Amino acid sequence: MRAACVWFATLLACGDNRIVPTDETGDARDGTRLALVHYTYPDGARELDRTRFDDVVRGERCAVTAWSDGLRYCTPVSAGGTVYLDAACTHEIGFASAEQPEQPRYFTRTFSLNGVGSTSRLFRAGPEIGFPEAVYRRRDDACEPAGLGFVRFHELAGEVARDELVEVHDIDLVVGDRLAIVALASEDGMRMPYAVRDRALDVACTPVLDGAPRCEPAGVRAASYFRDDACTVAVVGATADTRPTEIVAVSHDDGCTSFHRLGTHVGPTPLFRRDGAACVATTSADYLYLVGDPVMPASLEVVTHARPGARLDEVIARGEGAPVPSGTWLDRELGTPCARVDVFGTERCMPALARAEVRFADDACTTRIAVSDVRTSACGPATSHAERRDTTIEFFAIGDVAAVYDHDATGACSPYVPAPGHEVHRLGEPFSVDAFAPATLEAPP
Repeated sequence: MRAACVWFATLLACGDNRIVPTDETGDARDGTRLALVHYTYPDGARELDRTRFDDVVRGERCAVTAWSDGLRYCTPVSAGGTVYLDAACTHEIGFASAEQPEQPRYFTRTFSLNGVGSTSRLFRAGPEIGFPEAVYRRRDDACEPAGLGFVRFHELAGEVARDELVEVHDIDLVVGDRLAIVALASEDGMRMPYAVRDRALDVACTPVLDGAPRCEPAGVRAASYFRDDACTVAVVGATADTRPTEIVAVSHDDGCTSFHRLGTHVGPTPLFRRDGAACVATTSADYLYLVGDPVMPASLEVVTHARPGARLDEVIARGEGAPVPSGTWLDRELGTPCARVDVFGTERCMPALARAEVRFADDACTTRIAVSDVRTSACGPATSHAERRDTTIEFFAIGDVAAVYDHDATGACSPYVPAPGHEVHRLGEPFSVDAFAPATLEAPP
């Protein structure tokens, strides 16, 4: 709890309503055809949806989609894919889940290359047809039988050409010597900042607002193997057809992660990996690379935009003087930072959640108690709440530190020792997901 309280208090102290001046360094704006889409919270807070837009010419909502020509287009949301009615793969039809309540409007034909799928054609949905005896799909140059599944089938009613859609591409809005904001852009003038790039390290980076706020390299390979039987000398594994990223991540026992340049190539043996608390020999990698010199993530500054009388205050991360997309709010009712995620089909502003466990309050292991292992280091998200998923999902507020017991490997009841960098906290009474602020997607204009 200490880290959560410190970070929360820091945000409150910074709540001075400062407005960060921007021009081409982070403002989102509508285009003449693509309009921005927002979520709304009950207290009136609005948050941009950074993946979808309203196409005012077509009169429908669209999402940024990769197509097989290597470009991205704002594409109407498809209900499903396509298969064929005949064994020669000439009569193409659409299919959609039989459980979806609304009638499908579009179907997509997809193209896969090296395991990565993309849209190759978009079709309008025609009338529903009866359940066929068999359907087929193309794979490479062959037409082969396909599973039917719990779906419904439709004829296709014409194709939507690519030039009927709006092409969307990335642009860098340069912030400073270190960071650039990556924005979606289209020729009609739409701008939508959605990511950050570390120009010095030449990688995408993710704003991390705990401890010392920073933009951590994203999509980098983890150094998950070791050169020694004590698992202390981390190395990066690779296969014959995949080279590691030039920046690599090393996880430490205290829960912190450091970042390094990729080091020199070394032989494939000796090689070890962690198996729980043990360090065991392995042969899982074809090539190994040493971990090179450390690199420091770009620093960020955090301020809050206070909204008097509201539940949610906007948390603004700034890099080199300009805001970067973080998607973080400060929930004053729960006393914790939160971000929008989908929970059982409803978007809610959710805090970082620890996992709730059931252990024992006594040395005979007879009295059950709900607890959670909470990170004690300043690295990683501060956790003030925990969740337990079973046939249902329950949420808990994290309470005080607790000494608990559990059965060890021999079956004996022994003091439970959490992983390094963690301590055990008891949990409060369970409550429902309704305690977290819901977000509603605004209807198209």
